[in-house]
Amino acid sequence: MHPLSSIARLVLIILLVVGSPFSLLGVYEIVDTNTMLSHSAQVTGTVVANSYATTQDGTTVSGAYYPVVAYTTAAGQTVRFTDGVGSLPPDYALGAAVPVVYDPAGVQPPRLASWKRLWFAPTLFLGIGLLPASVFALWLAVTALLARRRPSPTPTRRPN
Repeated sequence: MHPLSSIARLVLIILLVVGSPFSLLGVYEIVDTNTMLSHSAQVTGTVVANSYATTQDGTTVSGAYYPVVAYTTAAGQTVRFTDGVGSLPPDYALGAAVPVVYDPAGVQPPRLASWKRLWFAPTLFLGIGLLPASVFALWLAVTALLARRRPSPTPTRRPN
């Protein structure tokens, strides 16, 4: 096996430096979400409104609908919250039953328990972080495969 050329090593280092912060953030978010879920209770809530909020960036105005959800805790307390993820059009219809995870101690805010709202961002960050190193590994594998398939040069004989 041939050692990596200095250019290949430099490319690998650059790709790892570019991808590592995203990978670390993805892993942090996965651990954080998993920890939050292990301390949470799950109930079914109801979408009671879709709150439309606008943002302005320079001259561009955009908006999204944020579901407002009501649920009842195991202790019988009714809680109402606005989810932090908006969409256009709204993801949920008024009156829709939705799964909610909440912290019984009240330390963490409640969240809708869907893959999009719990796992999309961690998965995206981890994927973005691993993509550069994966492309490099694929490039190395293809290069090695092509090098093995290439016939070895045969020594030429010079006439006497």
